[in-house]
Amino acid sequence: IAADLEVFNSKKLGEIYSSQNLGSALDASLAVKPSDIFYILFTSGSTGVPKGVQIERSNLEDFVKWTMEAYHYESRPMLFLNQAPFSFDLSVYELFNSLVSGGCMLAVSHSHVRELPQLFSMLHKYSEKMDIWVSTPSFLGLCAKDPSFVAKNFPNLYQFVLIGEVLPKTLASEILDRF
Repeated sequence: IAADLEVFNSKKLGEIYSSQNLGSALDASLAVKPSDIFYILFTSGSTGVPKGVQIERSNLEDFVKWTMEAYHYESRPMLFLNQAPFSFDLSVYELFNSLVSGGCMLAVSHSHVRELPQLFSMLHKYSEKMDIWVSTPSFLGLCAKDPSFVAKNFPNLYQFVLIGEVLPKTLASEILDRF
């Protein structure tokens, strides 16, 4: 969410869709089929050699269905924090789960990470609306440097999803104490 961008929820998108009379103009034969490649995920995996992994629509649907059920995400608008760049494989988690839940994703830019006062200001601006925190443990550790990074300032935050790195026990203990 950028301060200068209009946010469109599912109701607003439905209004736009209805007002454009798009229903009759859509050709169902052009729809992405379950076995079609939906996107290509670039990863080096365990080999260190970059490669593109083809992800079919059905793979994505199964992944999102699993996360929605396994983590009891309600079908209600939720705000997901996204720290991982979109080129990072697990950014799929918050991107598609926020869309399926009818929610929003708060994308943290590299400029926020470079300027801690700007980062903390942005986090405080959305702290009361944030439901799901998705980041690397090192980013979480950076945010924990702010003494106001505590449960009472993030009243809706009920889950941390930490990806891409090992979570140090000391950081896990600190976050458990704060939240």
